Amino acid sequence: MKIYTKTGDQGLTSLFGGQKISKSSELLHAYGSLDELVDVMGVLVAHLMTFPICTSCVSQLQSIQKDIFILSSFLATPYDKRTKLKITPLTGEHVKQIEEWIDHMEIELSPLSSFILPGGHVTAAYAQLARTVARRAERDIIYCYELTPACKVPHSIELINRLSDYLFVLSRFLNLKMKTKEVAWPMSQVSD
Repeated sequence: MKIYTKTGDQGLTSLFGGQKISKSSELLHAYGSLDELVDVMGVLVAHLMTFPICTSCVSQLQSIQKDIFILSSFLATPYDKRTKLKITPLTGEHVKQIEEWIDHMEIELSPLSSFILPGGHVTAAYAQLARTVARRAERDIIYCYELTPACKVPHSIELINRLSDYLFVLSRFLNLKMKTKEVAWPMSQVSD
């Protein structure tokens, strides 16, 4: 089978089940952002594999990538055809697992007293980049749901919202583990 099908040359793509939609649709924005998020997380995983200081972080990120694939699969499948998917849907347990990972990392972190500028160690910087892509994906998914309520996927907003929290905490945790100082931006810089 060839990788190129030429079916998208007219600006359309097919959902699972065959329905054709515009590549500019809100649905494509939503799962396109999720695709980008998985990719950025993949870059982070690749970097973490060269620094064996946090092997649990690698397995956590790969588990979350699989959850995002589940979410993308459900988004790309018309509501009436979702029962034909041979994958387990997202549950509250997926969200709870991310919360547990956050709580575990926060035990080692000092409390925040200022904003943190993204950067530090390259792995922490990629975690922050993934966080911003997660926030965009969250906005795109919410917009999609507002326009087309039938495309809602249970637990998707909670998962992506918690994921952005996880990625922020992960960036701080990675700077700590890599012995790289966080660059603070004092909250006193903010005025009313």
